[in-house]
Amino acid sequence: MKEIIKKTIYVILFLAIIFVACIKFLPSTIKMSSSSELIKKEDIEELSTAKMQWQGIAETYTNPNNIVAKGKTYILYEADVKISYNIENFKNSIKVEDKKIYMGVPKPEIEVIITDDKSMDFIPKSTKISMEESLKVCKEDAEKEVNENTEIIKTSSENFKKYIEGLLYSFTENSDYEIVWEDGE
Repeated sequence: MKEIIKKTIYVILFLAIIFVACIKFLPSTIKMSSSSELIKKEDIEELSTAKMQWQGIAETYTNPNNIVAKGKTYILYEADVKISYNIENFKNSIKVEDKKIYMGVPKPEIEVIITDDKSMDFIPKSTKISMEESLKVCKEDAEKEVNENTEIIKTSSENFKKYIEGLLYSFTENSDYEIVWEDGE
């Protein structure tokens, strides 16, 4: 039994010596990835920075072609909204000068999906608008409302910046380069 313990200790010591020698004498091979390499590896075409549930009330006319009997209709709807940015547009905005990386935030792309057409509610109830027309009106309303809501767009833009800064962190932290956002922030 003592012989087995001795051999085990020798093997452990031998492996420890080899491990220390490898660490001490082998060159360090640390590879830094740039954001473009990470984007290529991940095959990112668009970067989604905000997803939310949206409830809205769209306004339309029951009979838009009849000036006398137009009749307003209100549609209560729920939608999923996703705000994303096209990476190709972003890559085209990058400039490097004097140890500064100038970047601009591309225009956000807003995608609206009406989640459940069965949950839509109409006022008045007796409205005779096609489902296709209702979905179109609700989608347009959600896109308009999100575009007009500056806080949502601002938050999405800030999320985009934080993500890009996170991708470039190891590069900017270990160099004299600084990120400058062209929109003044």
